[in-house]
Amino acid sequence: MQSKTKGIVLKTIKYGDRKLIVKIYTNTHGLQSFFVSMGTSSKAKIKPALLQPLTQIEIETSIKPNKQFASIKDIHCNYQYTDLSQNIYKNTIAMFLNEVMFSCLKEEEPNENMFSFVTIAFQWLDQSHEHISNFHLYFFN
Repeated sequence: MQSKTKGIVLKTIKYGDRKLIVKIYTNTHGLQSFFVSMGTSSKAKIKPALLQPLTQIEIETSIKPNKQFASIKDIHCNYQYTDLSQNIYKNTIAMFLNEVMFSCLKEEEPNENMFSFVTIAFQWLDQSHEHISNFHLYFFN
């Protein structure tokens, strides 16, 4: 079944020289594992920079119910962080929340409210310039 969905990259695991196993929390399928072959040329469709933790992406995928790993046909960045990757305080909070989310999210069912909350929360963290020290506490309330 081919579908287009939004997602947030939670974790990447290197598998061989040019392959990755990527855990992505998607809008329509919940937490999914994807098997990705990385291209080394400049014309490759899937760039390694798009698979960094917490990257908000839009993917075209084919998910088969009997298989453990799905495949990604095409990938695009859905939201470009401006300050999150450069500000050490924001980056530390974001990586902490990423680890907690990866440990807690085990469901393979869609939860659009949860997905919407997570994407909006990380966008707010990226755009905010003050009152970020307790963001992780507000995130879990």
